[in-house]
Amino acid sequence: LKRSATISHKRGNFPFPVTVSSMSCMKGLARGCNGTSSPVVLVIGCGVPATSQEMFEQMHQWGLRTIVVAHEGAWVASLVSSGVVHTLVTVPGLCGAAQTEDLASCVVEKVAEAIADSGAEGIDAVFNAYYKYLLLAARVAEKLGCITNPPEVIETCIVKS
Repeated sequence: LKRSATISHKRGNFPFPVTVSSMSCMKGLARGCNGTSSPVVLVIGCGVPATSQEMFEQMHQWGLRTIVVAHEGAWVASLVSSGVVHTLVTVPGLCGAAQTEDLASCVVEKVAEAIADSGAEGIDAVFNAYYKYLLLAARVAEKLGCITNPPEVIETCIVKS
């Protein structure tokens, strides 16, 4: 598996980092840690409060530590102050930006800084919380060495020209 030079997954909990695709998978991730330490999940996008707040609260109840990548001024900042979300990484211009390799590299760089600042050992999974960021999540997951669908496949599925 490829590994990022600046971010690795937390060895000891899981044999490899993964991309999780549903809350059922997320619950399995939480159960798989066997009480050793809280799995760290990188969440790309934050969705809208009406549908996503409950998701973040559930992840917190399961003992998952979340690092959320969102645009500046995102509503999810309130969940950081309440302790539901562990870390918020804001990316200027994220909302509406083209989901390029350059943007994915920028996200990985900012996440690496956040991990270093938070004391986390790395990430265990990448999760896409908002459909607009499917391609970005795949690109970030690939850069982090996660088992994921290749970005080319995601792009083919979402760009139907």
